Amino acid sequence: MNHTITIKIAAIIITLISVFMAFIKGNIYHLATEAATVTLVSLVSPFLFAMFAKFNSRTAAIFSMASGLITWIVFSIVPWSVPAQLLGFTVSFTVYFIVNQLVKNQLRAPIKLSSE
Repeated sequence: MNHTITIKIAAIIITLISVFMAFIKGNIYHLATEAATVTLVSLVSPFLFAMFAKFNSRTAAIFSMASGLITWIVFSIVPWSVPAQLLGFTVSFTVYFIVNQLVKNQLRAPIKLSSE
């Protein structure tokens, strides 16, 4: 699929989600809180690793963002004694670290050449 088509589809989806959230959350303060929470649970961990780690992988960043966001959504719906934001951030950070290490170890593994 062409990248411009993908970007246009993503923009439409994000716009629809934003309009839906604006109708559900009538208060601008609630919308601002939700926006800051989404940033915390999905973007902070990849950003911190990108700034301070020696090795970074795109795969780890994508898995980190998705896992943090999904964890936050699930634990926002299901009542839990720990805040959903804290769980989302912790899962995002942990997933980034684990996937990044797996990718780094995979790249360091020796390549077997088949002898014909």
